[in-house]
Amino acid sequence: MTFSWLSLGFSISNSIGPLVAGFAIESFGHAGAMLTLATLPVMGLMLLWRRKRPLPRPAHVARGRQGGVMALLRLPALRHTLIASGLLNIGWDIYSFLMPLYGSRIGLAPSTIGTIMSCFALATFVVRAVLTQLVRSLRQWLLIATAMTLAGSTYMLFPLVESVPLLMALSFILGIGLGASQPVIMAVLYEASPPGRQGEAVGIRTTMLNCSQTFIPLASGAISAALGMTPVFALISLLLLGGAWFAKGRG
Repeated sequence: MTFSWLSLGFSISNSIGPLVAGFAIESFGHAGAMLTLATLPVMGLMLLWRRKRPLPRPAHVARGRQGGVMALLRLPALRHTLIASGLLNIGWDIYSFLMPLYGSRIGLAPSTIGTIMSCFALATFVVRAVLTQLVRSLRQWLLIATAMTLAGSTYMLFPLVESVPLLMALSFILGIGLGASQPVIMAVLYEASPPGRQGEAVGIRTTMLNCSQTFIPLASGAISAALGMTPVFALISLLLLGGAWFAKGRG
């Protein structure tokens, strides 16, 4: 439940961000848009400064000799969860990187691209609002497999579409798939971690996320420059569909 509330906050920011960025670019230019977006972390800092209570600290858990990162990776349940999480991270990062490029390539205005991307974020908000009910009716790994199948199938259709309404619809469907799976992955990761080592498991996932955000845009940019954008969409589609098959075997 906690992960669902946290994810709802991310969904709200992801819905507003592309819209603000798109219209700010058209109104003030790229430099003005950067200055506009710079006010947001300043507002967050002011809210944090006004907070009177200290931030909560994790409870101390007494533990003996447990090994390092490799000891965690030897746990099958945790390793499988990290693999699925890595594939989902790639799917998320590819959309954030490729959608603006694809929209620009087919001649869309920045505000239109921002509107399309906001449909993705809106879908993540909608699906996470009902995620608790979905988890009650579906097993966690089955839900992850279904979401990855939906996302992988949607990626296959992107290079075939240039109509704005259809791109908005595909973005919304993709947001449902990726948005439903991320909070569930976090819950499974927490459950698969040994007692007192959940923070280390989340740290491994965060490291994977940072690596994905660094190298995936480089790799996808190189492939799209050499072969076009269709192979990139097809590759991520196959990765997610393969991940769905992998996740289904865990359920």
